Amino acid sequence: PLLESSFREDARGQLDELGLWQLRTDTARRFGLTVNAGRDERLHPARATGAAARYLHYLHARYRDWPLALAAYNAGEHRVDRALAPRPGASFWELADGRHLPHTSRNYVPRFIAVVRIIEGVRDCHRPPEV
Repeated sequence: PLLESSFREDARGQLDELGLWQLRTDTARRFGLTVNAGRDERLHPARATGAAARYLHYLHARYRDWPLALAAYNAGEHRVDRALAPRPGASFWELADGRHLPHTSRNYVPRFIAVVRIIEGVRDCHRPPEV
């Protein structure tokens, strides 16, 4: 949610994205959230986080690669599939270097990885020394 919404529960994207994880309506419903005129679970942090985790799990199982899964989360599965179609087996990095993915996705994946590494580094700083 740091990259998706800056942790704003009510964040709105340019299209149909909403909530911490910036899920679109169809994706939210596909991964178990209720989205209708009376209720939008994309605005519920715990439920939206569960749906985002299920979606990321699905994407990782589909692409067998975290950078490609993250690119698909950001740009959409169809966009990544179109980029891969003439280049079967290409990595995210090859697609990014060849500019076969949108600029936002080419930046999103390295930023995501950087955030994870920063968090891991902070966590390691607070661990007690091993005896």
